[in-house]
Parts: sequence; structure tokens; C-alpha cells
Amino acid sequence: MSTTKSDYPLKRLIVISFLCLTVMRIQAQDLMGLSMSNYGGLYRATKNPSTLGGTPYKWQLNVGTINSTISARYFQFFGRNSILYPSLASHSTHQLYGRSRTMGSITDGKRIDLNSTFHLPSLLISLGSKQGIAFQLRNRGFVQGSGIPEDIKMLYTKRLDTPKTSGGSGDWGPFQLKQQSFTELALSYGVLLMDTPMHKFRAGATFKYLTGGRASFIEGSADRYHYEEYSAAGENQIVMENVVYQAGYTHPVSDDRSYLNKDKYGQGIAFDAGVTYELGSHWYREDEGDSRLGYVLRLAASVTDLGNISYKTAHSSQFGGSSDQFVMQQKEMETLANQGPDGIKSLIGGEENGAFTGTSHLPAMLHLEADLQVFKSFFLHAVYGKNLNNTPNLHSVSLPGYVTVAPRWEYEESDYSFPVTFFEGKKKPTIGVTGRVGPVHLGFSNVAALLGLGETKATYGYLGVSLFHFKTRDYRRKIKWKPEWKR
Repeated sequence: MSTTKSDYPLKRLIVISFLCLTVMRIQAQDLMGLSMSNYGGLYRATKNPSTLGGTPYKWQLNVGTINSTISARYFQFFGRNSILYPSLASHSTHQLYGRSRTMGSITDGKRIDLNSTFHLPSLLISLGSKQGIAFQLRNRGFVQGSGIPEDIKMLYTKRLDTPKTSGGSGDWGPFQLKQQSFTELALSYGVLLMDTPMHKFRAGATFKYLTGGRASFIEGSADRYHYEEYSAAGENQIVMENVVYQAGYTHPVSDDRSYLNKDKYGQGIAFDAGVTYELGSHWYREDEGDSRLGYVLRLAASVTDLGNISYKTAHSSQFGGSSDQFVMQQKEMETLANQGPDGIKSLIGGEENGAFTGTSHLPAMLHLEADLQVFKSFFLHAVYGKNLNNTPNLHSVSLPGYVTVAPRWEYEESDYSFPVTFFEGKKKPTIGVTGRVGPVHLGFSNVAALLGLGETKATYGYLGVSLFHFKTRDYRRKIKWKPEWKR
């Protein structure tokens, strides 16, 4: 197809729009790479349900996918620890210190951000040529912290009972740690409302029922801290001065998984909604029988996690205490990490001061994205996002913001992307790699972290398997509208 002078203003506008979006900021997204692919199916619908309208899949079954922050240490202790630590904290006090050490924080400085999402068996079904539905089940867990000095964060990569551990001293100030986990059952619907060669418009929505919610927190302040040796073997301890804390949980740690019990676990509802607009058909070739999408530019917008979890649990607790000098050796460190709020209460002491009930706001986000097809099957992708939950709340959590720009190669059988990401709370960008080959998908946001390099020794990583069946190429070709002169 030849290019005329009249095509240049449109192409210039497309390129300018794409470049503008590349300098904006987004909140952390689930399954980076799959969430931007036209063949992401269920995984893209998690971020924008409009993709279900006119989906290329006849059906898709997610067998299981885990998405989590992990560090290079996970591969050193593979099989002995777990990347589900944020969710396990609600149900176990066994070796959580060791489990959390393999995850690492995705952010630098005094901030801690780690999370995991387990995509349980879920199903996408196409309803004819223009509609689709999806049933999804996810378990989500978050741990966040602020005001934690690097010398203290180091305790999650090194132990106090080894001569290799060394730290400094300094003023501390306020700090906070909080954890939340819940299970999400979601029903999504998408529809293709406009279908012409030059313009396609899709819309979709998701309704979520949330159950099994548990939240806990520790917050307080310390004047100063310093490391010192406490044994001839060179083992260390950390001394903290004038420690004051408040802590609590919506329900004690329990291995009881009766998630529908409102006396034990929080419940709530949430919504997602999204639209997608595709412009152009330059890359579509009817005579080649090519079923790949032919748009030049795809624009999409969505809002996710609009909702909350209500905690009216019967055995919630909130308490506080203080200590003029708190000395922590490795044993105390593990007690605190394994038992959370109950751990600090057992070490410092504390008095009850009420129940810990209320409403937890989900990490609601607005997503705006642009996807430019430079040549057939090669795309440049950029996303902008904004956190819609700015209410300070001990029950609530959010995700670190970032901007991602990613080149992507995309086919039915496979796709690959190399996202360059600027995380909020991290000084330098990270370079990742994601891929899908047949039923298997794998991705990492920070390749250097897998090798233990860089300032942040953690990466978002996912691994999963899905089974699927595409609509036939002839079927997808015949649903494309064609003007009379092309018939």
C-alpha cells in the first residue's frame, strides 16, 4: 500500500501521542508483558476487561499462574521457602522470616514493597464474534513498609548471628509495616461495539466478590539504633532506644480457611471497567489470510479495584507498648518476623486499646495506555497510571508507581517483550524480559536482580500455564467488515 501526503499528519499525530505517554507514570501492574499483549486473554482482562470483546480465543483456561516479587536468594533456597509469604502471614507463623527473605523489596531506601498474586484456575469463553466472558479466581497478598533504615532492611538478607553482618548507627524516627491478603472471585464481560477496518471500539466491566480478607499492622517510632557485638564469635545485636509502638490485626493468625466466615475474615465487593479503541488497518492483508490485528495505534483506558473490604471480625485486636531500650538478637528478629503484631507484643509487652475493625480501600488505579504497531507484529507500548486511593488507612495498601516503555513482538503462538521500567521509590530504571511460548508464560521486570546485581535485589516475576483454543482464521477473517469495493 503506497503512502500519500495526506497520511503524514495522521502518522505524525500517532507518533507524538505515543511519545507523550512514554514520559508518564503508572502504578504497578499484574503480569507485566501479558497484560499488554493482544493475546494476553485472561491476563489482559485482569487489567482491562474490554479485551474480551472480539477476543481471538474461542476459550482459554488458566491452569495456574504465580506473580510475585522475588530476589536472587529465592533460587538459592528453592523448595525451602515460599513466594506466597504475604498471603501465608494470615495463616502461619512457621518460618516466615526465612520465607520473606527470598522475596525482597521492589523499592529502595526506607520503603518496603512486596506482593504476590496467585491466579487460580480461571476460564475465558467467547460468545460469538463480538462478546466474551471470563471467570477468574485470584489470591492476593501485600506487605508494605515505610521509615525502615537500610541497616534494618539488611536483616532480611543477612542474619544477626553471623560475623558477616555489620551495620552502623543513626537516628530513626517513625516507621510502619502493614500486611493484607484476600481472595477475589471475578466475573468479566466484554463486547466489540464498533468493527470497521479503520475503527474498532471495545468496552468491558468486571464485578468482584472479595472474601478471606485479613489485615495487620505495626507502627511506631524509635529515637536511635546501633549495632554491637554480643559474642566472642563476632555475632551481632541491634539496640534501639525509646521504642514506642501500636499494632493490631483484624483476626489472629489461624490455619482455618473458612473464608466465608464474616467473624474471622473481611468481605467486600469491587469493580473494574475499561475501553479500547483501535485506529487504522495498515497491517491487515486479506489476501494473505492473516488474522493478526492490523491497527496502527491502540488506545486503552481502565479503572481497576474500585471497592473495599469491610472488617467486622469478632476477634480483632489493637494494642500498644514502649521500651526505653529494646535489644534484638537473631532469635528476637525471627519472633518479630514470624508472629508480626503478636511478636512485638511478646517482646516489648503491650496493653489492649480496642478493636481493629473498619474498611480497607483496595489499590484502585486508573490506567491509560498506548500501543503503536511500528511494523507487522512489532509494537511499542507505553502506559500511564494514577493511584486513585490516597486515603491514609492502616487497613489499606497500594502498589508502587512506575512508568514502563516496552518493545514487543507478538504472534498467535508466542510473544516477547523487553520492558524498561522506572519504579516509584527506585532511583534507576530496570530492564526486564517476558515471554509466552505455547501454553507457558514467564517474565521478570528486572533481569539484573536475578543475578544479584543493582541496588534493588528484587524483581516482579511470573510463571504460569494456560490451555487455549483460537477461533479459526477463516472465522476471524469473515467477521471483519469490508466496504463494497473490497468484497
